[in-house]
This record gives sequence, C-alpha cells and structure tokens, in this order.
Amino acid sequence: MMKGYVHDVKCMLRLQVCFPFVRELATRLSCALELSVQSAEFIQLSDSDARDFIKFMHPVKCAIRRQQTFGSPVSFPSLMQSEAGNERIEIEGVHRVFCDLQEKMELCLKKLESQLGLINKERGEPIVSCWPLYLLILKELESISKLYKGLEEMF
Repeated sequence: MMKGYVHDVKCMLRLQVCFPFVRELATRLSCALELSVQSAEFIQLSDSDARDFIKFMHPVKCAIRRQQTFGSPVSFPSLMQSEAGNERIEIEGVHRVFCDLQEKMELCLKKLESQLGLINKERGEPIVSCWPLYLLILKELESISKLYKGLEEMF
C-alpha cells in the first residue's frame, strides 16, 4: 500500500517539475507553426524543441495516467471535483497545450495540402523540410489525446 503511494507522489512531483518545460517547448513549437502558416514559406521547426517536447511529455503523461480512474480518460468536470489537488493545474495545462498545438498543426497541414508537390526549384528539394517533425508532433498529440475524454474524437 505504501509503495503505491510513494510511486504516486513521485509521479506527481515529476509532473510538477516537467510541466514548465513542456509548456515552454509547446509555446516555441506553437509560435514556429504559426509563423509557418503566416509566411509564404514554411518555417523550419527546431528539431531539438520537438524532440525535447516529446521527451518531457513522457513523465507528464505517466503522471496523468496515474490520475485516471480504471484507465478511463481524464474528464474535466470530474477533475474539477476530484481530489486532484495541485496537479490539476498541470493536467489542465497539458489539455491547453494539446488544443493549441492541434489547432496550429491543422492549419499547417491545410497549408501543406494546398502546396502539395511543390518543390523549391532553386535547390531542387522539398519546400517542407520539417515534414518529419510534423509527424513526430502529430504522433505525440495523438498519444496525449488518449488521456482526455473527448480529445481523441477531436484528433
């Protein structure tokens, strides 16, 4: 019994320590994605920001999973009434991060769809060199969507 409690405390501490990094990295990625949508060319995403975001999300997702009741996704009305204490702020923050990045990714993909097949004639390379990073971010968003009730349908 005590061992499970200690593990829960460790998970919540990791959530509180890692979430500020997740929020900062998500903000950088969001800004880069927004710039890509607004500019004539796609802005190169930071490879390290995308990979660090995924790395820091791992302990955050583990902590959120510990809050789930019998494996069911987190639901905000029940979260607001639960005993989720201080970590509730971080859990809600991850939800906001998901919604923001999902919206920006959708806009980038629509722009990409409109330019599909275009090649930079000067260099002979694809215009969207950050495509692999888009896929990494989408994969991470898909895993986050499974943590919250209703997000999987949005994704």
